[in-house]
Amino acid sequence: MDVIDQLAQEFLEENLDFVQSDDFIPKLKQAAEYIDAKADRIRFITGIMEGVTGWIDNHRKDCKQADCYAEGIYRKVSYFLQQELGRLGVVVDEDAFSTQERDAMHEKLEKILNELAQIKEGQGVVAQDVEDLKDLMYFGKKKWYKQYVGTVSGWVTSGVIKEATAKPLLATMNDMLGQLSALLEG
Repeated sequence: MDVIDQLAQEFLEENLDFVQSDDFIPKLKQAAEYIDAKADRIRFITGIMEGVTGWIDNHRKDCKQADCYAEGIYRKVSYFLQQELGRLGVVVDEDAFSTQERDAMHEKLEKILNELAQIKEGQGVVAQDVEDLKDLMYFGKKKWYKQYVGTVSGWVTSGVIKEATAKPLLATMNDMLGQLSALLEG
């Protein structure tokens, strides 16, 4: 875990039990201001977004209230995070990856790298593209998957891998995202 991931994790551990967004947002703003590099600030805010998304997903499993306070807090915090990313030039969809989904995608991408390494096709280019894909999780699921499909298609077009190799790679991610076809139609 690098410093930015650690800062995001520590912030979440200290503040994720928030009772209201009026307390959480100023603390988040202050923490983000200490990160000068744009790419690092994006990763920090994205890490917070993943943590908050995971928190609300877990809360929704247990909560039976129709007008739950947590939903209102989540909407405010999510709006703020998206706004902050927008200021940094990043457009985020509302279908953000949770931390668990991101970790699962990273595992799948590592598996793809290992499979491609075994067949010795385009290792250098593919490895860099996979690392780039890992950094683009803030796109949201729909845009990220489109980027993934475009990347794999680019590998086929440029001859880095064969079409027969690409099909299982696309199927693996399609299975992973589950309801992807509904997202792409929407």
